[in-house]
Amino acid sequence: DGKAASLAAQKNTLTIQMAKNEDEGAQLMLFGNRNVEAYEIFVTDLVSGGNVISADNIRLYQLKYLTVDDKTSSDSTYDTPSAYAGEKLPDAMLPFAKAVEYGENVILAGNNQAIYVDVSASSTDAAGTYAGTVVVKTNTNEVYTLPISVTVQDVVLPDVSGLGTYAPYL
Repeated sequence: DGKAASLAAQKNTLTIQMAKNEDEGAQLMLFGNRNVEAYEIFVTDLVSGGNVISADNIRLYQLKYLTVDDKTSSDSTYDTPSAYAGEKLPDAMLPFAKAVEYGENVILAGNNQAIYVDVSASSTDAAGTYAGTVVVKTNTNEVYTLPISVTVQDVVLPDVSGLGTYAPYL
């Protein structure tokens, strides 16, 4: 409903709420007010008192975009212009290490780049609010930091989901 994103923006904090034994994430949007020829991004360990969710349990993905052509389908029977023609829409989530390997960790001036931060909490992690830092470092050694707050609820999800599939549009 957008409320979580609005509250996070007001706090200038990346916020995630999750249960134990769950993977949950949030999207961070980077905007280039100039060309950034390369950047690195990482998240520190998340700490709540004496409890830690290791940075090893945090995965970063670069969201890629696909430009929609002017047809809704390549089938000539659907020769209707798409409402999204020429628009860039989110496509694949590329592991950030691969984006670096492929030299795609670039942000051109006036463009944005979405990063998905995915946190895994185990069934044995303590409930509480964990704090850490998202760090972005550019090729010119500029460093930007953003607090991250992960609240782990005192609820444990089962190892195997009771849902075989979830397709609400069927």
